[in-house]
Amino acid sequence: MTAAAKESGGRAEMPAGDAVPYPLWDYLERLGVRDETLRESLARECLVQARRAMGDGAEEQLVARALEEVQRRLDRALAKGLGLNPIRDAARIAGLRAALLMCTHGISADFLFHGLEAEGGTDQIARLVACLPRATPPEAQLAMPPQALEFLFFKSA
Repeated sequence: MTAAAKESGGRAEMPAGDAVPYPLWDYLERLGVRDETLRESLARECLVQARRAMGDGAEEQLVARALEEVQRRLDRALAKGLGLNPIRDAARIAGLRAALLMCTHGISADFLFHGLEAEGGTDQIARLVACLPRATPPEAQLAMPPQALEFLFFKSA
C-alpha cells in the first residue's frame, strides 16, 4: 500500500494526471481488483463504453454508466466462472457480487477478470461462495384471534 493510500484511510488514490474519475477507481478497489494495470485498463474500457453508449453528457452520468458497465462485466465474469446463466441465475449472481463487496476475507476479484486459470482462482471461488449472505429462517406463524371490524357507515362483527 502506498503512503498516499495509508493517509487516505487505506483507499488507493487515483494516479495523478489520470482521467479516471475517483468513484470508478474506488469502486474497482472495493470490488477487490488489486492489480493496478488491470484496474486501470478496466476503468478506461468501461469509460469508453459509457461514452459510446451516451455520447456527450454530464460527468455524473458518465461515471454512473461506467459503474454500470463495471457491474455488467463483473456479473458476466461471475457467471462464466461459476457456470451460471446470467439471465436465470441473476439473483445468485447479485448475491455473489454482494458477497464480493462485503466479504472481509481479502478476496481479490482479479481472478474473475483473468479467468479461473489464474493463480488461486478455484480457492478464491470457494472463499467467495462461503461469504454468500445466508437468509435467516422465516418466523413461525402464530394463530390470530378473530377481530371485530367496525366501519364508518355500518357495523359488522
